[in-house]
Amino acid sequence: MKKFRRQIIYDLRVGTIQYWKQYSIIFLFFLLLHFIFITSYQGENSLSYFDYIWNFVKGIPPFAGADRNQSFSIPMEWAVLHIICMFMNLKYPYIDLYERNIQFFIYSASRRNWWLSKCIWVVMNTVIYYSFFGLGAAVVNFIQQGGASSQVLIEINLWKQVLMLFVLPIFVSIAIGMVAVVFTVFWNPIIGMIVGLGIYIASVYWENSILIGNYSMIIRNYWVKGEGEIHTVKGILFSIITILFTIAAGSLLIQKKEINRKGKE
Repeated sequence: MKKFRRQIIYDLRVGTIQYWKQYSIIFLFFLLLHFIFITSYQGENSLSYFDYIWNFVKGIPPFAGADRNQSFSIPMEWAVLHIICMFMNLKYPYIDLYERNIQFFIYSASRRNWWLSKCIWVVMNTVIYYSFFGLGAAVVNFIQQGGASSQVLIEINLWKQVLMLFVLPIFVSIAIGMVAVVFTVFWNPIIGMIVGLGIYIASVYWENSILIGNYSMIIRNYWVKGEGEIHTVKGILFSIITILFTIAAGSLLIQKKEINRKGKE
């Protein structure tokens, strides 16, 4: 347990604290995007805090089954929010395994400890990432003297709004990030990125409860639409199952992994 705790502390220091510049850039980036949203907003009502969040997590209706003359497009705000988070989750585990494999053996003393600590780091990094995203919205909302209630979701219970806008996207990002990390660590970072991006793109195209990215597009949520298979609680449970599965799979694969510098095996 002591060695595992030491591994977690190491990941906290090297993978989080030393990346403070990266988090600062993310915060400033979201500040800029929230201000851009203000300039392009054309609604009659003043913007609220939840409206800033909604702008990024709303997604779009599914493309499949729509008008054939409609061109397929990715919702840019939604894609930026989730794909940057995925890339950040991929970077540190890969670098730590292949560029710092001396520390790998010194700190972990157990391959499984190393993997479990990285899983905890992915959760922590995702929460920090979304915290800066939400903080950016709060700062802009404070400057603009906006309220807290969303005009779009005003008829939905506040706790349901919180689950849809904050909790659900975090769980989905952790789940997809974990899947991408498994492919990155045990196969190739390019494969990891392709798999992660493939899940998101396929989710945009098809509204299907099996495609986990659907749950992060709130416009498809049952509480918003009043119909469909995309339920908030179902999405959280599906995400948890995916996370647990990837943790178990990684624990088995790491025992057989041959580690060499710069990913060469």
